[in-house]
Amino acid sequence: MISQVELDRLIASGNVGPDDVLMLRRAMNGDDHRISSQEAEALFKLNDSCEGKGTEWADFFVEAMVDFLVNQGDPSGYVSDAHADWFITSISNSGVVKTSTELEALIKVMEAAYKVPEQLEVFAMEQVKLAVMSGEGPTRRGGELQAGHIGRAEVEILRRILYACGSDSAVAISRKEAELLFDINDAVADVTNDASWPDLFVKAIANYLMASRGFQSPS
Repeated sequence: MISQVELDRLIASGNVGPDDVLMLRRAMNGDDHRISSQEAEALFKLNDSCEGKGTEWADFFVEAMVDFLVNQGDPSGYVSDAHADWFITSISNSGVVKTSTELEALIKVMEAAYKVPEQLEVFAMEQVKLAVMSGEGPTRRGGELQAGHIGRAEVEILRRILYACGSDSAVAISRKEAELLFDINDAVADVTNDASWPDLFVKAIANYLMASRGFQSPS
C-alpha cells in the first residue's frame, strides 16, 4: 500500500512521472494484488491534485479503477450500486466528468463489466448529451466542441457505451438510453453532423424497439 509520506510528497510536487507510476503500481499490487478502498481514494487525490501527469498515469489510473470496481467486485465482473455512486461522485463536479482520463475510466469500467447499475449507464450517456448541448466537456480530449453538433468523437463514445453492457443482453438498448438518444438527436436535427451519427441512432432505436417486443438483439 502506498504510504502517506509518499502520497504527500507527490501531492506537494504536483507531478506524477513514469517512475512514480511504477512505484504506485508496485505499492498498489502488494502481496494480495488487490486495491483497497483507501488506495482508490488516494488515487483520486493524486489525480485531482497533480497537474503534471503523463500518459503513464492515465493508463495506470484507468486500469486501477477497472481492477477495483470490476475485477474485485463481489461477484467479480459486476459493479455494485454503492461503488457506482462512489465512482460518479469521484469523477465529476456538478454532474460533469472532470477530464478525459475520468471519462475513459468510466467507459472502460463499463466495457470490462458484465453488468453495471443503470445510474452508471445513464450518467455516461448524459456526459455526451451535455457536451453536445453545451459545446463543453472532456469528450473531445481538448479538441474543439461545437454546441448543437455531434462529432465523430461523441458518436464513438456513445457507441462504446451502448455496446458495453447496457443491459443483460450486451447490445440491448434500455428505454432511458433511447430517450437520451432522442434528446441528442433533437438537439442536432437542424445541423450537419458527423456522417456516422444517423447510422448509430437508427440502429440503436431499432434495437430498443425490437427488444421491447421480446426479440433477442443480434450481436
